[in-house]
Amino acid sequence: MQQNDLLTKVAVLPGVLDPASCAKAIQMAQQFQATEGRVGTADTEQSAIRRSQIWFFSPRPETEFIFKPLRQVLKHINDQGYRFDITEFGTGCQIARYSADVKGHYDWHIDLGTGRFSRRKLSLSIQLTDGASYEGGDLEFHIKGLDRAKMRQQGTLIAFPSFHEHRVAPVTRGERFSLVAWADGPPYR
Repeated sequence: MQQNDLLTKVAVLPGVLDPASCAKAIQMAQQFQATEGRVGTADTEQSAIRRSQIWFFSPRPETEFIFKPLRQVLKHINDQGYRFDITEFGTGCQIARYSADVKGHYDWHIDLGTGRFSRRKLSLSIQLTDGASYEGGDLEFHIKGLDRAKMRQQGTLIAFPSFHEHRVAPVTRGERFSLVAWADGPPYR
């Protein structure tokens, strides 16, 4: 990846987590009560924007099987191309479940926001579910030429600048689990 690709580059890296680690992450999440994936304010019609269940996890010994490969990949892709001034995962990671029974989705959005969310530089999403076990639910960008089949492979990591607009298309059969983390850094200037 060349530095001039920075504004358009979505990195797709298969095999960052093996199937056993993907299953372990899902099982870990399901041990706890999920919360509704929410965005915006209380006045926003939530289900029109996002319909999912989520769990948050911080770096700690029990989650090192997630954070260790994330740190390694983050260092590699940032050193090789993005070159953002980043620190680490300030908000931990989120495991999300998008299910066909509720038409799970997350409409077009960016991962930057106000307050602590203004520090996000790189977004990292790992496909936890076997892509053949559900329909719909693709992570989509306004960028042509991305290998959608590779992006749906279990264990694949998709990395992109947090200012890229993206969405999770509605799941029409089955359920899709993903893990998302955000690499933070000093505010853009």
